[in-house]
Formats: sequence, structure tokens, C-alpha cells
Amino acid sequence: MEEKTKRPAGRPKKTKEGGRNMTLYLNLKIAEKLKELGGAKWITKKIQEELAKEK
Repeated sequence: MEEKTKRPAGRPKKTKEGGRNMTLYLNLKIAEKLKELGGAKWITKKIQEELAKEK
């Protein structure tokens, strides 16, 4: 019988791209609005825009 390797539980600490998962505490109204705006993708887009301004 073949041996199966067991994957670790939970999320990986870092992504292949060199990123990492983050946890933020947000007010419920803010969390709902963030979800409407696109969540993590929206945050990433806004931060990239700010970084572009700095250059």
C-alpha cells in the first residue's frame, strides 16, 4: 500500500511569491465596506498605488 504524506494543518506562513497572511481587527461597518470594495485585492491595489506615488 502507498504511503500518503500528511500536509500540515492551517494556512502556510508565507506564499510562494514571498508574501504572508495578515490578520486585522476591523469594526463591523468597516469590514462590510471592505468586503464590498473587494477585500484583500482592493487593499493591495490601493497600497500599490501609494507605493507608485512615492517613486
